[in-house]
Amino acid sequence: MSLVARNRVPDRRTGFPGSIRVPARVSLFGGGPLDALTIDLSIDGANLISATQLHLGQECLVEIGIGRAGLVRPLTIKAVVCYCIGTAPVRFQNGAVRFRTRVQFTGLSAEDQRMIEAILA
Repeated sequence: MSLVARNRVPDRRTGFPGSIRVPARVSLFGGGPLDALTIDLSIDGANLISATQLHLGQECLVEIGIGRAGLVRPLTIKAVVCYCIGTAPVRFQNGAVRFRTRVQFTGLSAEDQRMIEAILA
């Protein structure tokens, strides 16, 4: 067993986590929609990059697959923010500081789960 393998922290998420960039929109309860981009997606949740800082425990609706070819409709899933951290400038709308946000899905239907699995396939 290599040193890297022994020290590797297992991924606690389940459900086929995969690195995928898909347009998304986050709607806050009591606020307007925010444009975002998924960078990681699983049936448990998603990592997003956006221009707006969200807060731990904040509830939201996440639409995934906005404008994505092959999807009958975008996924709209209830979620809660697990963390949100500022990132170094990235190439996402003029290189300003962006926020990386982890959301955990709290209202995933069986149909939504199948659609996520199809996106990741």
